[in-house]
Amino acid sequence: MAASGAARASFMLRRLLVLFAISGFSGLIYESVWSHYLKLILGHAAYAQSLVLCIFMGGMAIGAWLAGRYSERIRSALGAYALIEASIGALSLTFHVLFTAVSDLLYTTLIPALARPFAVQCVKLALCSGLILPQSILLGATFPLMSVGVIRLFPDQPGAALSSLYFSNSFGAAVGVLVSGFVLIPGVGLPSTLLIAGSLNIAVALAVWPVARVPAAALTQRTAAPPDDSIHGVLALAALLTGLASFCYEVGWIRMLSLVLGTTNQAFELMLSAFITGLALGSLYVKKRVEALPNALRFAGYVQLLMALCALCTLLIYGSTFDVMAWLLRGLAKSSEGYALFNLSSHALALGVMLPATFMAGMTLPLLTFTALRHGGSEASVGRIYAANTLGGIAGVLLAMHVIMPVLGTKWLIALGAMLDALLGVYLLRGPLRTLGAACVVLVCAAAASFIELDPRQTASGVYRSGDARVAAGSVTFNRDGKTATISVVETKTGHVRINTNGKPEASIVRESRVGTMDEATMTLAAALPLALRPHARDVGVIGFGSGITTHTFLGARTLRKVDTIEIEPAMIEGARAFGARNRRAYEDSRSHIFVDDAKAFFSSHSARYDIIVSEPSNPWVSGTASLFSEEFYRDVRRYLAPGGVLVQWLQLYETNLDNIASVFKALDREFTELSVWSSNDADLLFVATMDAQLPPASAWIFEESSLTLELQRLGLSGPGDLAARFLGDKRSLRALFGASSAPANSDFFPYLAHQAVRSRFLGEHSLAALTNLHTAPVPVLEAFQREPRVREEPWSLTPHFLATKRQRQALAMADRITGQQDALVPYESLLRVAYLASVLRDCTDTAPLPFALHELAYNVNSFVTPQRADALWRHVRAAPCSRQLPEVLQTWIGLYHAVGVRDYGAMREHAERLLVQHAVKADDERYVYALTAGLLGALESTGLQPAAAFMGRVAPGFKLSAQTPPELRLLVSMLQPARAKRGSH
Repeated sequence: MAASGAARASFMLRRLLVLFAISGFSGLIYESVWSHYLKLILGHAAYAQSLVLCIFMGGMAIGAWLAGRYSERIRSALGAYALIEASIGALSLTFHVLFTAVSDLLYTTLIPALARPFAVQCVKLALCSGLILPQSILLGATFPLMSVGVIRLFPDQPGAALSSLYFSNSFGAAVGVLVSGFVLIPGVGLPSTLLIAGSLNIAVALAVWPVARVPAAALTQRTAAPPDDSIHGVLALAALLTGLASFCYEVGWIRMLSLVLGTTNQAFELMLSAFITGLALGSLYVKKRVEALPNALRFAGYVQLLMALCALCTLLIYGSTFDVMAWLLRGLAKSSEGYALFNLSSHALALGVMLPATFMAGMTLPLLTFTALRHGGSEASVGRIYAANTLGGIAGVLLAMHVIMPVLGTKWLIALGAMLDALLGVYLLRGPLRTLGAACVVLVCAAAASFIELDPRQTASGVYRSGDARVAAGSVTFNRDGKTATISVVETKTGHVRINTNGKPEASIVRESRVGTMDEATMTLAAALPLALRPHARDVGVIGFGSGITTHTFLGARTLRKVDTIEIEPAMIEGARAFGARNRRAYEDSRSHIFVDDAKAFFSSHSARYDIIVSEPSNPWVSGTASLFSEEFYRDVRRYLAPGGVLVQWLQLYETNLDNIASVFKALDREFTELSVWSSNDADLLFVATMDAQLPPASAWIFEESSLTLELQRLGLSGPGDLAARFLGDKRSLRALFGASSAPANSDFFPYLAHQAVRSRFLGEHSLAALTNLHTAPVPVLEAFQREPRVREEPWSLTPHFLATKRQRQALAMADRITGQQDALVPYESLLRVAYLASVLRDCTDTAPLPFALHELAYNVNSFVTPQRADALWRHVRAAPCSRQLPEVLQTWIGLYHAVGVRDYGAMREHAERLLVQHAVKADDERYVYALTAGLLGALESTGLQPAAAFMGRVAPGFKLSAQTPPELRLLVSMLQPARAKRGSH
């Protein structure tokens, strides 16, 4: 019978440990998901992040204290635990509905009624507290109640039982972080992730309930311990201080490793999982040893000293992590398998840094709690120590994020945490030379931190992106650990200046250069374009200071009344001073107002409305940034636009793919009446959105404003035609292309972009070919969809970083040479072919290569010259003596080229159909795609959607898009989908 009872007890304990691991799994899901939700109200600024964490941990501390205080009055601690788990689950099932209702109330009723930003922030904090504090209190009560329940069942081994509980809960939490971040949120979104976590809590409650009904006496008999009240204050203080130090480590390590692993949501989850894994393993290690320790408190003192030593050692090995990451990136393939290995390696790297110290930290609470129970502590001591540790964590978060790191930097943050742990260790050892030991600890930690230097050429390298462990060229002239990011400025001897956020370049210029960089093209046009579209604008809001050049450009317009710039990181504003005269007005103009705040928080706290709002956040893969590309954010922005106002949204074409861009387009499409897309250069897009029925043509006034003209001349822009050349499309023309993507509209609650953009960055994906090539398409697709001619008599200004302008100069030279202007400067790569074509048309010799020479002429010229100029070119070709001798099929080709050049859409359709059907041009002929594209465009423009779909069925039955399909043909085929679907339904 005794053996049977022991087996039953062992089975019951294992069951409870598994269930408690599931509870820890769901608990970390709540922390992660709640953080996503509440940042939608509080914003992503440092104070908001710390507030979310403090509300959560504060509730945990209250719950732990209450559970400890009243646990002795509870007959069945496990029964109370089961009821609390069920309550947590029930509340989580209604959280999303409650959140949306509260959010709507806040923005539609409360904020408009409040006059001051401070009052708005107070109301926000109160609402956020009301949303998660009840569940946080309940979550805080779970550990003490489960611990008391298990100790009542197994009073002879309280230390081993507590250690097992710490391990199982922490292990579940470490797994929960990864599953939540990599599987649940990307797969089902925030609301469904909450439903899954809540269901797990309810399942745990149902599984614990049968155990809760078993009397403790049925398994074993409780033993009494002599009371000793003198030590319990020491234990609570130790728990508080070690909690404070541990969170100093966590904040510091996450910042440091972000510069190695990347500042993504996934990297944060990997680092948090590594931190919690160390805690779990430390608890597991001490489980079998704690009962045999003659003095657990002295052992805890040694543990604290070792933890301090291990924490200091992380500063010593930190530099090598950059080399390891660079080595990994050189060896990993840019594939799905390589991405999986990258994440696994990142987790291993984080473990390598954190594990020794967190392993020691994992032993601390079991040792302190066991000591309390061994010295006669009541069941309440479990809750008190847990609550004290949680309060210490809150203090650690606040001090680390808002005081130590911004003032002293991450190095001293780790060093001060180590100093605190070491002092605590000396105190717990209670030796006769305690004061001398404390002094030695302070000196050793201070000396170590003073001699250890973190190389700014490493921290500014962006190794996770560049693959270089150090800045390859230049010197780091500014390096500061801010509240939200580490900002650095790199300057080279050639005058190149670059500002980085956590190693990722945000903007760059070349001093003393008359030609703007690619970054300057985006930053300048982000201001110039909306000013041209809204010439009567008076008030402007800019999201993201960056280099300050966008703000500087806006202030070149004397018509503006104010420019409010919202920047989340103060160190960015200070670092951008390195750009000197290029952003001078941002700092000196009286109309410029710079606010350090989160964009969402700022707009919701101020009642201002703007004629123009420009959003220039960092890349979407950066943690917290993707929410500035969401449909909820765009819905909020509409509230802050004045009637007729426009939103300008920057989005890069590098390190992304067409699906990611489609998710942003769809989000904007849902919230704004009109939407147009422009290329600021060959690698960046500017979306312009408004609630008006349509956007007016770009006004020429910005080219008459002297201060603005200077900025535009650096980019080679001299008139409205140069802006029109950058027009890519609007809702009507691009909705089909992006609508064909399976990507959903990016949403705060279904954060598609935050997860997919990280993968795209690693894979090195880009959408340059998919979108930028529309500007250089051989068939003038873009011009067909514009309300005004894209190409005019006056050619575009030749500008750097925009290939279409170079291609136009090449086209004009080729056309001139063919029509007889021998001095036209044809590019070398086309000179021989053009010279050959001119001679053949004149002399009718060696006509075998003529079909492909004519195709090259059409390919390179038609889209870049006016219809009048194209008409003259192709009339010259047709009038040549040789033309009358050409076979019918080649005559038809010339007719198609002529029709494309003069934009005769009906003739384009007819000639293309004749070539593809009558002359049966094969798919392996390089001219096949040209004919199909020209014919389909002609059919769409001359006959409409349904006839165009019928045309496609006649000339290319069974045609399917592939990775090799050019973007212009992909766009046209995508436009047929509604017609094809309608025909299929019949």
